[in-house]
Amino acid sequence: MEKQDGAFRWLHHSIVECGGKPIGFCRYYACADSDELWEGFSAMGGSYSIDYLIGETGYLRRGIGRQIVTALTERIRAHGGAERIVAAPDQKNRAYCGLLLASGFTFNTDRSIYVKAL
Repeated sequence: MEKQDGAFRWLHHSIVECGGKPIGFCRYYACADSDELWEGFSAMGGSYSIDYLIGETGYLRRGIGRQIVTALTERIRAHGGAERIVAAPDQKNRAYCGLLLASGFTFNTDRSIYVKAL
């Protein structure tokens, strides 16, 4: 977040709070603005990626991750030209992978990436 007005201005960061206490962060960005290929989704245009982290263990498994993914989806949907969201969590992170599936993402087995059409 330190360089959000400079080299990383294409990233949209937010601090996640619960009851006024910071417990993590989230971000989204247009894939075309990053230097990542996103398994070909960057070249398609209209692709966005999301990330989040809940750093306070007492707030895990309380539905906050689902709220974050929903909020990020709505923010991205508000951008003109947004067509899809892609995410590539570590497959060992079963909670995040399961959350993406429960949030309407599908797993593209050919590209090993989660995709949600908007």
